Amino acid sequence: MLKQIIALTLMNIRSIPQRWGMSLATVISVALVVGVLLAFMAMANGFIATMSGSGATDVAMILRKGAQAELNSGISGSQLRLIREAPGLYRDKNGDTVVSAELYVITDGLKRSTMTEANLPLRGVGKNAMQLRKGMKITQGNMFAEGSNE
Repeated sequence: MLKQIIALTLMNIRSIPQRWGMSLATVISVALVVGVLLAFMAMANGFIATMSGSGATDVAMILRKGAQAELNSGISGSQLRLIREAPGLYRDKNGDTVVSAELYVITDGLKRSTMTEANLPLRGVGKNAMQLRKGMKITQGNMFAEGSNE
């Protein structure tokens, strides 16, 4: 049995020069399949790393019923008042719940590097956003003051 396997393998190796085109196509095809598989595995690992490195265990995001993401969700003022009064929420030293009503939209703008039109994410935040989003920092200017029409 082993002699037959060796004989067949040697026969196929010796015949490669006669069928070099087909052999080359096979090698390239296998290399492409491996490359595509590696690319998908790299993307999957990137998604996993992104998702596991984001978020916080002590912060909840509340979306309206049926919304798949914050981009297509909206909560009314009366619903926000109910959320603020819900039991079990974190409260600051004054006893107020730490809630940040936020609006996330995509807006049109210009990309600085190329001066071409681009879709830009824009997030409007509440006064408690800095407490809830630990990585958030203001790089220029100051935090808004409610009621000042800034």
